[in-house]
Amino acid sequence: MVEFKHKVLSFLLVLAAAPFMSWSMTLANDEPWEDASCAEVNRSYLKTRAFPRYSVQMPLIREDGSTRTYRHMIFIESELQSWRVFDNKWIRSSRPLGKTWDRFIPKFTECRRIGEETNSDEKLIHYKVTWNKFPYVADTDIWISQDSDLFHRLRRHYLEGRWEFSEATIEEIFTYDPD
Repeated sequence: MVEFKHKVLSFLLVLAAAPFMSWSMTLANDEPWEDASCAEVNRSYLKTRAFPRYSVQMPLIREDGSTRTYRHMIFIESELQSWRVFDNKWIRSSRPLGKTWDRFIPKFTECRRIGEETNSDEKLIHYKVTWNKFPYVADTDIWISQDSDLFHRLRRHYLEGRWEFSEATIEEIFTYDPD
C-alpha cells in the first residue's frame, strides 16, 4: 500500500510540474514563446519602449467618433511622468520596462499585416492584432513607422463588455523627441 501511495504521489508531483517543465524546455530549445505572427510588432514595441524620450497622448474614442482627453505620459530616460484627466498634478514614477507578455500570455497575439499607409511624409505599416492585459482583451490596430520601426499610433477596442476605461475604444498617439 505504501508503494502505491508513493507512485500516486510521484505521478501527481510530475503532473503539477509539467507546465513548468514544458515552459523551461521551450526556453531551453530556443523556441519563442510569443506568438510567431507578432515578431515584427514585438520588436517595434520593445524598440518604442526603449526609446530615450517620447510622449504618448491617450484620448478615449466615443461611439460617435469624437474624442475626449484621458491621459498623457512622458517617458524621459528612467522616469515616467503621467497625468490623467482626474489627477490634480503630474505623477512621477520609475519608467517601466517594455514587456511583450502579460502574466502568462503574450501581450500581442494573432498579428496580421494589413498594408501600408502614408501619414504626412511618413510611411506606416498597419497591423491588426489582439492585445492582452489580464483580464482585458482588445481588437487593436497598430501603425508602425516603416523608417524608424517605432509605434506611431495604436487603437484598442475592448471586447465582450470588459472595458479598462469609461469608453470601449482608446488610442495611443506617440511623439518622439530625438534628444
